[in-house]
Amino acid sequence: MATVTNPVTNTTLYQELDATIKSDYYQSLPPQEISSTDLSDRALLIDGIITKYKEIAKETYLGQRPDLEYQLLRKEAKDNTVKYRLKYGLTPQQFTEALR
Repeated sequence: MATVTNPVTNTTLYQELDATIKSDYYQSLPPQEISSTDLSDRALLIDGIITKYKEIAKETYLGQRPDLEYQLLRKEAKDNTVKYRLKYGLTPQQFTEALR
C-alpha cells in the first residue's frame, strides 16, 4: 500500500500519514488512553486514511486482474442472495413473482 499513490493528492500512504501526524490539526487533538472499545479522534483520523489507501490499492490491483474482479463480483452477488433469503425467505426472483 505504501507504493500506491492517491490519484487525487498524488501522495503515498506514508507521505499522507506523515503529513497528517505532523499537522497542527492532528497535534491539536487530545491524546487518549489506548482502548479496545473506543477509538480516539487521532486513531479515527489515521484509520480513515488507511482505509482510503486500502480501497485505492484494491481498485488498482483489480484493474490489473479483470478475471479476479469478475470472481469477486460473482461472490458478492451470491452473498447478497444469501442475505436476501435469510431476510425475506425468498429468492429475489420468487419475491418478484409474488408481486405480480
